[in-house]
Amino acid sequence: MVEKELLELIQTSIITDAVKLDEHHEADFYSEKFDLYGELKCVNGWYPRLMIEKKKYDELMLLPGKKRYICSTTRGVYSWDLNKIVIPDDWWK
Repeated sequence: MVEKELLELIQTSIITDAVKLDEHHEADFYSEKFDLYGELKCVNGWYPRLMIEKKKYDELMLLPGKKRYICSTTRGVYSWDLNKIVIPDDWWK
């Protein structure tokens, strides 16, 4: 799956008003209905840690509203509410 397909899946099932944002924006999509910014990642395989890049995380956390990290893998699609997860600074090392 590629990001375009993942966004289409989201738009047709869960976040129907998700709008793709400009490639230079901090997030990949925005939903006005949920006041939500989302970051998409597509992995062709499986990794024990489906982590978001620190730079991307820091940029997303500066945006208003809710933030989600949504990752598709060969084992399924996973989603994290970044507003509810506290990531200690030493985790990134």
